[in-house]
Amino acid sequence: MLQPTVALLHFEIAQVEIEFGDKALEHDALDHLREATRIEPLNADAWRLLSIAYGRQGQIGDSALALAEAASARGEKKEARLEADRAQQKFPYGSPGYPRAQDIRDANKSTD
Repeated sequence: MLQPTVALLHFEIAQVEIEFGDKALEHDALDHLREATRIEPLNADAWRLLSIAYGRQGQIGDSALALAEAASARGEKKEARLEADRAQQKFPYGSPGYPRAQDIRDANKSTD
């Protein structure tokens, strides 16, 4: 029998918590999604769901950064750059998310 990965379990628990719509579960969902994306940093679905969770918490910079990560994981360079730009506009210079957004921009530079 196949065993689900730990990242998949974190993702699925968070998905249920977010879809349930209970504000009390949102913080737990964020924890699960942060762990899922730490274990599987190329899981675009987990990044997208993390963006939703951040957005519901009013953390718009983090939400945009998660969307940039999702787009980058899917290979959508233009979208990754746009979301990284949006994230940088929301983060104060020097905050932890600011250089990560720049890293995503740099990694997704257009080759045309």
